[in-house]
Amino acid sequence: AEASLTQRGIRILRNFRVGAMAQGMARSRSGEEVPFDVAILTIGIVPQRAFGDSGLETSEDGALLVDDKLQSVSSADVFGGGDCIAIRGNPLDRVGVYAVREGPVLFHNLLARIRGTPLKPFRPQKRYLLILNLGDGSGLFARGSWVWKGRLAFVWKNYLDTRFMAKFQLSGE
Repeated sequence: AEASLTQRGIRILRNFRVGAMAQGMARSRSGEEVPFDVAILTIGIVPQRAFGDSGLETSEDGALLVDDKLQSVSSADVFGGGDCIAIRGNPLDRVGVYAVREGPVLFHNLLARIRGTPLKPFRPQKRYLLILNLGDGSGLFARGSWVWKGRLAFVWKNYLDTRFMAKFQLSGE
C-alpha cells in the first residue's frame, strides 16, 4: 500500500505530530514545516474514552473489555462489538470482518439477556481476508502471509462489498 502511494507522489510522514495547519503548510509540534496540497490524517483505529470514563473495565488501549459472549466483564447489562471492544484473553485485529461477524451474536445475546435465555459465544475465525482499495483501480489482497496487488483484487473487493451492502438496501416497493 505504501509503495502504491509513493509511486503516485504521495508523501507519507510517520509520527508527524501536527501542531498547526494553515494555508497549505503543516507545522509539527517540534517546529518542522511541511507544505501540502491535501493533508490526510491517519491515526488508526483507537477506541473512544467513553468506556474508561464510565467506570467500565477496559483494555490497555481503552476498549470495552468483554468476554466471549461480547458481554462487559464488569456489567452484565452492557454488551459491545466491533472496533470499540477487546475480548479478554483473545486479542483481535481491528478489522471489519470481526465487527460484521459479531453482529448476529451480539443481536442474539442482547435478546437473550432480556429474555433470560442462554447467551452464545462469539468464535472469531483465525484467518481473514483483507482487501484494500488502493484508489487507482487496483487493490491489495491479503490473507495470512499471502499478499497480492492488482486490478483483480479491486474487482473482487468491489464485488464482495456491493453484494454485502445489497443485503441492507431497502426495496423501492
